[in-house]
Amino acid sequence: MLRGAIFDMDGTLLDSMPVWDHAGEQYLESLGIIPEEDLSRKLATFSMMEGAVYMKEKYDLPFQCEEIIDGVKDIVRECYHEKVPLKPGVREFLSKLKRFDIPMTVATATDLDLAEAALKRTGIDSYFTKVVTCQEAGTGKSQPDIFHLARSYMKTEIEDTWVFEDALHAVKTAKQAGYPVCALYDEANEAELEEIQRLSDIFLNNFAEENFQLVQDKLPVVLTIAGSDSSGGAGIQADLKTMTALQVYGMSCITALTAQNTRGISAVWEVPADFFEQQMESVFSDILPDAVKTGMLASGKQIQLTAGFMKKYHIKNLVVDPVMISTSGTRLLSEEVMEMMKEELFPLAKLLTPNLPEAEFLTGMSICDRTTREEAAKRISERWGCAVLCKGGHDQDNADDLLYDNGKCYWMSAKRIENPNTHGTGCTLSSAIAAYLAKGDSLQEAVRKAKEYMTGAIGAMLDLGEGNGPLNHMWDL
Repeated sequence: MLRGAIFDMDGTLLDSMPVWDHAGEQYLESLGIIPEEDLSRKLATFSMMEGAVYMKEKYDLPFQCEEIIDGVKDIVRECYHEKVPLKPGVREFLSKLKRFDIPMTVATATDLDLAEAALKRTGIDSYFTKVVTCQEAGTGKSQPDIFHLARSYMKTEIEDTWVFEDALHAVKTAKQAGYPVCALYDEANEAELEEIQRLSDIFLNNFAEENFQLVQDKLPVVLTIAGSDSSGGAGIQADLKTMTALQVYGMSCITALTAQNTRGISAVWEVPADFFEQQMESVFSDILPDAVKTGMLASGKQIQLTAGFMKKYHIKNLVVDPVMISTSGTRLLSEEVMEMMKEELFPLAKLLTPNLPEAEFLTGMSICDRTTREEAAKRISERWGCAVLCKGGHDQDNADDLLYDNGKCYWMSAKRIENPNTHGTGCTLSSAIAAYLAKGDSLQEAVRKAKEYMTGAIGAMLDLGEGNGPLNHMWDL
């Protein structure tokens, strides 16, 4: 499964191998030296420093290796800064990986300044977490060090980190080190094409090939960690309905079973910590979610386990609905468990979604208008280092929500719908946000779309049960 991507630059992302094929030869010819016939093939397996050492010793050059490198770079610099094009389909493929939040690095034998100049000029530099060079790794691609170093910046596992290469020696090194390899055709490697195809897991003529299915058919996956509502209006039932309606694959880890209906909860059974952990391990070891939403967490041990799995699997899209205080202001968790949630889970969240009573509890301040709500969101965000959606469902005048992200306030306005059946709104909203994040939307866009979905679910005016009834999660199907 693709969880991280390491890209070679020359011959894979850029059609730049013609520049390098003859740069060493042209440099020697500029000195009046006739190069050996297979010099280009030899230099292709070296880092720039290794190539300079080879030419200095082979041709008895009276220069320091750094001077030789500068001479070769002078020949190729103009091409990198002004001429070298992207290979077909590169930009579209990188955009696709970015939508699925897959980290990407570049591992190249090219010197860093040249690599960065070419990536910036072609407009793809922003896709990559890091550009790693053979010089930084200390070896050429005849050794796997550069791939291991590139992977370390992404914090991915070898078996889930694909290497995209065009040269035989690099393909061979990556495969021997345990990496899955997607090999790309490049004219410079025509003589070794058959061996490259044999060794690679996937071979492409270019990134634009229509039959390339590595990520394009991936269904976004969202995990809900919450309690079960036997009446189906809230908890994991509401979460899974929401995820299905928004066309993502939903999974669940149940924290507690409840006996409840629209009139209230009559019984709660907490899932034992060891069984809760087995649920989590079963899910994460097989189908890694693109986003996770947490709702009701019944114990401190469940909170610790949840935080541990988020860290272990580097979950970036974590939406935490801090189910701590009810609409009436009743505390739903013990003081000890609430403190554990704040200290262990909140700092891992991409987004917290407190209602107004919860926002007041977390800040110790009274929220009575937009100014105080903005201040509360700011304090929560600064305290736990995450974005905050301070929900307005308890506001009597409107249903405006406030998103506070990276020091900025974004008000999401909506008219209040006069519907007494609002059971499960918090679960539905947080699940919808997680679904849109899993589909690649920005946080602001995910919140906007989720609010629109929930407004439609309330506005459908479903009327079931004798008490506070559920929403119609299927309103738009």
